[in-house]
Amino acid sequence: MVGYSDYKEVALWVQTKGSHYVKFKYYKSENIKEAHWTKSVITSQTNAFIAKLIADSLEAGKHYNYEVYLDGKKIELNRTLTF
Repeated sequence: MVGYSDYKEVALWVQTKGSHYVKFKYYKSENIKEAHWTKSVITSQTNAFIAKLIADSLEAGKHYNYEVYLDGKKIELNRTLTF
């Protein structure tokens, strides 16, 4: 899920059903080859299994797709995630 959006960064968050290593991959919609990654966190019961991460390698005015990774594995969804 997309949180706040600023000039050159976007907050992304996800809630998991248990403790997982979480990170996001993001890239300009027209160029998947130049992907960037957020830092990673481990969700825990203490924070309601919520991961909040920042995508901060953005160009203003561009559209990006993003993917969610849990424990190093891409989560397959039936829609494209964008910001």
